[in-house]
Amino acid sequence: VTKSGTNELHGSVHYYGKDGIFSGQPRRGNQTFPVRDFTQHQFGFTLGGPIKRDRAFFFLAYDQQLYDEIKQTDPNRIAPLLREWMDTAYGGALAGDYGSIARTNDARALLAKFDFRLSDRHNLSLKYNYTWSEQVNGTFDVDSWARSANGLEQDHSNAVNGSLVSYLSSNMSNEFRFQYSREDRPRPYDGPRSTALGDNRVDPPAARPFPDVAMDFAGGYRFGLPFFLPIDYYDTRVQLLDNVSIARGDHFFKLGFEYNKVHSV
Repeated sequence: VTKSGTNELHGSVHYYGKDGIFSGQPRRGNQTFPVRDFTQHQFGFTLGGPIKRDRAFFFLAYDQQLYDEIKQTDPNRIAPLLREWMDTAYGGALAGDYGSIARTNDARALLAKFDFRLSDRHNLSLKYNYTWSEQVNGTFDVDSWARSANGLEQDHSNAVNGSLVSYLSSNMSNEFRFQYSREDRPRPYDGPRSTALGDNRVDPPAARPFPDVAMDFAGGYRFGLPFFLPIDYYDTRVQLLDNVSIARGDHFFKLGFEYNKVHSV
């Protein structure tokens, strides 16, 4: 159930923040672990009011999150001999692949809703929903794995839907609803590259990312292009629904149909 605008203009703003510097020292028995290095900012607003008093109204809501975290900060999570080899192998394409990993978890969401009182018997509602999210190095979260074993998680969607509620008589009503939406969930890969320019690198001499490589020296280690990446995926949905509701004494009857088609690629 989504809020609607009224004859009065109302709004709100919000902010929520967290930072690793306020976190306590994680402990398990006699073991201590590093304090998490992260920041999180979440903020947004709502605004609702009249377009035409008693007849048309609007409501907007927006929320955004900015999240950064540094993980896998221990370079000794892989064997020294393997680290030494990776720093020089393939022209240095894997140099520093065992370094710390910066992750993000950013997101945005928007809702726009419009309500129209067409008459005493008919009410129309239209909504638009937008979402967006991105997680840099978000495909894997295993402490012993390398930078290159991570990809980019992305998701964005757009949806338009509406409903028309009609009161046909004192004991009969009809509701018609529709929706069209599309969601894209790509997972591109931009892993380690041969010419080191900080964290921005170019393709190795073979002009392709290293394939997924898994080794297990007690703790386990993995580097190279994850086996399931890259992915370019989306789906669309078309939905039509109509139902009639009838009240008879102590009984309530509802009859309707729905058409719901999802196309995934």
